[in-house]
Amino acid sequence: MVVVLVQCAGIRAQSTEGQTIIVKDASQLPQHVYRINGSLKDLLASQAGFTLLADQVRTDIEADLKIHEIRDKSEVRRLLAVLASIYLLSDRDDLAMSAVLRVRELQSNEVDRLVSGIAMEAVLVARSVSTPGTEVYREAYRRELSNRLSALPYPMMIDNIEELRKDTDIYTRNVIQAIVDQSLQPLVTATGEIGSDVAQQVMTVVTCLISNSSERCFQRGVSNQSRQQQRQATERVLCLHGHKPAA
Repeated sequence: MVVVLVQCAGIRAQSTEGQTIIVKDASQLPQHVYRINGSLKDLLASQAGFTLLADQVRTDIEADLKIHEIRDKSEVRRLLAVLASIYLLSDRDDLAMSAVLRVRELQSNEVDRLVSGIAMEAVLVARSVSTPGTEVYREAYRRELSNRLSALPYPMMIDNIEELRKDTDIYTRNVIQAIVDQSLQPLVTATGEIGSDVAQQVMTVVTCLISNSSERCFQRGVSNQSRQQQRQATERVLCLHGHKPAA
């Protein structure tokens, strides 16, 4: 499996060395394209091939953030979140934590700052305790995530548990493979390459899969439950973990 980087010129501002380029949003950033020889399925199964792609995506994002002043802070947060995923995949946990904290700093309101990155932080702490996939890791992840959620105001805690449960329900290995086969592979078959948006999406979903490892900290909700029923079920789980509703 060989991955060859092809740098395509999109909307590219001109600058002298050391000068910061001001851009409004993602549409004004350089457009990066990554050529894939073979299938995405083979790429994801190849540690060497996937690592090469991840390194190329990381290098491009780091360069874009260094060279450009991006006025759209939501785009900065998104790029930093992708970097955090790549750092996690490459066992650079200190850099992953730094990126998570930077995303939190850039949140526009207090609510988002409170909840930003809590799942990734729990993963990073658990990884410092044991190898992902082990029972010790899973217990550390459950404990750290529970502690962070319990520190939130109760309604916010409920909403975030429901969101985390949805994420673990969605990003299973079979679903990710279906996304790769049905949505992404046709692009590679047709053009032999993927753009920045697709490459960054691959980094994110693979990180979710590896980090969660089919982890279920809370019981899955039943698909035909009403939101109120799901909330009540979540409250019951919280009570079992010792977290009581606010008076």
